[in-house]
Order: sequence, then structure tokens, then C-alpha cells
Amino acid sequence: AENMLRTLIAPGVETDTTDPWYDTAIRIRPMTFAAVDITDSNLHLPVENPFIPENLEVNPAKKSDVPQLITSSENSQLWYYPEHEFQLPKAQVFIHLKKAKVMTDARQRVLAKLYARTVNEALNTYSYPASLAGLNYRLAATDQGLEVAVGGYYDKLPVLLQRIFDEMGSIEISEEEFSRYRSSLQRALENNLKARPFQRTMAEMKNWLIDPSFSDTDLLPLVSDVTLAELSEFADNLKQDLATVTYVHGTLSSEQADHIGNLTQQYFPASASLPDPSLLVKAPVGKFQKIVEQDHPDKVMTLYFQGEDSSDTARAEAGLLAQMIASPYYQYMRTDQQLGYIVFAMAYPIKAMPGLVFIVQSPTASPEEMIKHSDIFFRQYEATLSTMDDEEFGLFRQGLITRLLEAPKNMSEKSGVFWSDLSSGRYSFDTRESIASEVEKLEKTRVLNLYREAVLNGGWSQLLYAKGDAAEGYTDIDDIDRGSLPRIAEPQYPLPEELSSTSVR
Repeated sequence: AENMLRTLIAPGVETDTTDPWYDTAIRIRPMTFAAVDITDSNLHLPVENPFIPENLEVNPAKKSDVPQLITSSENSQLWYYPEHEFQLPKAQVFIHLKKAKVMTDARQRVLAKLYARTVNEALNTYSYPASLAGLNYRLAATDQGLEVAVGGYYDKLPVLLQRIFDEMGSIEISEEEFSRYRSSLQRALENNLKARPFQRTMAEMKNWLIDPSFSDTDLLPLVSDVTLAELSEFADNLKQDLATVTYVHGTLSSEQADHIGNLTQQYFPASASLPDPSLLVKAPVGKFQKIVEQDHPDKVMTLYFQGEDSSDTARAEAGLLAQMIASPYYQYMRTDQQLGYIVFAMAYPIKAMPGLVFIVQSPTASPEEMIKHSDIFFRQYEATLSTMDDEEFGLFRQGLITRLLEAPKNMSEKSGVFWSDLSSGRYSFDTRESIASEVEKLEKTRVLNLYREAVLNGGWSQLLYAKGDAAEGYTDIDDIDRGSLPRIAEPQYPLPEELSSTSVR
């Protein structure tokens, strides 16, 4: 004990001096605790690790190109992908517990975040032995409910999943613990609001474009008056009006995937229809701006061009244009004009709608200057694009195709790609391949025409989210009647035919 350094960081700590490097209040003192009595009664080996795998066989079902739908109803889905490429006795499991109220009610969203923090604290008991045994887990609130993710050696994965489900069903915390978790959530939201200005502007822009959606600014005022009783009620009612989507990916068998799906239904029986996803607000054609207030010395311009349709062809066109324009925009704005130390341009699809975003953050330049020079660049780049030879254009096109078709490096990355498509309702699981196929067909004339229409001639909506002074020529976005604007759903794909467990063996 005399060789131990004990550090306490907390709001109510008594201090008597100041740290000379960080200028923070501290107190340093000798430790007053009695030496620990190490006897046979309190010194022992760790208890048996229940998560150590015993079955290391690789026995997936027959090979499939995409995940298979095992069971489906209006309340739940179970998907399974038999992994053959990465021959390891591992699996990745994603479970989305969907509740419509979490999507539409800001207070329920706060409670979902607080509930996830509470359960994660209770699960700390299992995190270390699970990690030693090659298992990891994550529980997080989403815009539709709660997501449970478990990955690693598949043999004892159901054991860990059961422990997680048990903790989710029986949270018991004191007022003191609740107060600590609530303060932790409050600090996290406050820290999000202190993020770099370009991140804040992008977050505010997405919040305006997605309906329903709640920003950290919306949620923060609600945190302080949420009560333990409300959290307990949220936990007690979690199983009510619930829909579930379970995805099992790995070298485990279809019967084992079935078992995981049955565990989900056993603990969280689905009783509500799968909720419709959030929608995208279609901004009107024109130039609109929003000034974002933040206590930060830098200024920022986030200029977003929203596409007209969400077809794969449109996404391919926007993606290729972004691939071509990104480097010269950086060169002009950062290197030549030195307008900011953070500068980038990229494709920015939101809920399958293609888009372009141009971002500059600077300690000196104003958004007005950033916009002015961006407009100069846009006009100059038209000549660059129109005189580009076929060979150079082909290199850009092939570069994007290569990036889209880049093979996943491991099972986790591969399952993440499939889960992304599954979560967006793209049941063909071919987003990247389809867009790459469309890129291959593109000619330079089509991209040049798109550039002129979308960027130069104002054919696409332009939203400017800025920190600093307002820019001329842009209408205040708050003048728009957002409620009257059309909403756009992501493209709908039919569910594949349901497969029984026996048919995928």
C-alpha cells in the first residue's frame, strides 16, 4: 500500500494549491489509509472465466453472397450471413430494439441515452473477463431505440448476450448513482456542443434535414430534470411496443444463429410494427443560411448542395464529381489563398440522397470571404473540368470504383457494411457495387453538365451553415416554413423470400 499512487478526480474534491502546468485546482497529500491486510481469506485467484470458448470449429451454412432472411414478421426480423471468407470461429451480432417513441419524443431519447449508460455501468463486471476471452460488446441509444452489438468468438457469445439482456431487464440504482450517470450524460452533450466548429455546423445541418431528429441543443435542457422514477419506468416499459431486427454474421451454423434470434425474442418479444425510418427534408431550390452560435474563436463555412434524386446513378455522379474536385478545392482555398487550416470537399449523401459539402474553418477569414473565394474557385474549375482529357477523367473514375469495391479487411468490417445496408432497408445489399457500376458508365460530359447545373447555375439547393457573420445573397433558413416542405423516404427494397434454418445448411 505504501507504494500506491491514488488519484481522485471529482467535482467536490477539496483542494489547496494549483497545478503549475495546467492551472487546475489540486491537492497532494500522503495517503492515510492503513496497510492492507493480505491474508488467505482475501487473496485468491480470479474466478473461472465463463466466456472462454471451447468450441473453435468453423461450421457455417452453405456459402451465400448476401445475408439471408431466416424469419420475418411485421414485428421482427432475423438475418443470418454464413461467413466463408474469414475462416475464424467468430461472429458479429447486431440487435436493434426499435421503439417509435424514442424516434419521435425528445424526452424518450434522453431516457434511452441515460438507460444505455446505466446498463453499461452495470455491465462493467463482465467487460474485463469477456475481453480476455476475445469477446466485446456495445449498448448504445440510437435514433430509433437501442442497439446491442456483440462480437468475437462465437462459442460463448450467447452467454455474454444473456448477461447483457439480464442486466437490461433488472436495473437497480440508487439516487446517487443516477445523479452521477445523469451528470455524465450532461457533460457528454455539453462536450458535443464544444466540438470543432465545422463539426457543430454539420450536426446542426443534419438535424434540420432529418425529420424527426433532435440535436444536442434540443436534448441538453431536458437532462437536468429527468428523474430516477422516469428512468425506472422507461426500463420497465422497454418491452412494450417494441420491434426487433437481429443480424447474425459469422462462421457459426444456422442453428446457432436461430438460437441467438430466439434469445432476442425470449427477452424482448416484439409486439409493435417495425417503425418507419426518419425522412429527409427536401430543401427548396435557392440559397439559405443559418448562423450557428458557439464559444470558439474560429469561424467556419459549411456549404451543402442537396441533390435532386436518390438513384444510384445520381449518387455515382455526385461521388465522382466530389472525387475530382476535392484536391483542387483544397489546393486553392488552403494552399493558395490560405483561408483556413481545415479545408475539404467531399460527397455527402444523407439517407441515400446525394450531396456535396465544402468546408473551411479559419481563425481569421470570415464566412463571407470563404464563400467569395469558393465562388471564384467554382467558376475557375469549370474550365479545368471542360478541358480535362479522357485519360485523366478515366483515372478519377477508376479511383472511385476501386475505393467503392475495396474488399473488407476482416469479418467485423464486412459485417458492418451489410448491417449498414440492412439498417437503411437496402435488402439487395449491393449499395457499393451498384454505385460502382454506375460510375463505370459515366462520361465526362455528364459530370460537366451536372457541375454546371448543381453548382454554377443553382439547380441544387444550397444550405450554408456558418459560424461568424452572415453572407450576402443567402436567405435566413428560419424564414422557410420547414413543416410545409416535402419529405423524402429512402428507396424501398422488397424483402427477400424467407428461408428456413434447414434450407441454408
